Amino acid sequence: MLRLTETITQPSLVNLDYSDLRSVMERGGVSAIGFGDAEGENRIQKAVEQALSTPLLDVSDLSSTYGVLIHIAGGEDMTLGEVTQAGELILQKAPNTGRIVWGAKVDESLAGHVRVTAVLTGVMDPGKLT
Repeated sequence: MLRLTETITQPSLVNLDYSDLRSVMERGGVSAIGFGDAEGENRIQKAVEQALSTPLLDVSDLSSTYGVLIHIAGGEDMTLGEVTQAGELILQKAPNTGRIVWGAKVDESLAGHVRVTAVLTGVMDPGKLT
């Protein structure tokens, strides 16, 4: 949870704050939060895949997701193209999203690494019978 707190409380290249988190959670429902870390080739793709793998919830279908908050952090070697790619990869998995909020942060201590934080709300509840 510390990473989520840092995402909304620390200055970033593109800032996120509590109202952004609240706006993606306003409809309630089942929510999932994921974190991904990667380095090297295809690091954005790897980090996004980790962030979308939520072992605490059995959520495999993200197509009904209402809100998405995405935060990407990386070293000074992180590019705007990588930030865009992270958002695009998440939206491919959650194509019907009604509210998307994103932020990005350059952190010198993350040279060669990227971190992706994703909060998804309104995801299909695996415990509900349809």
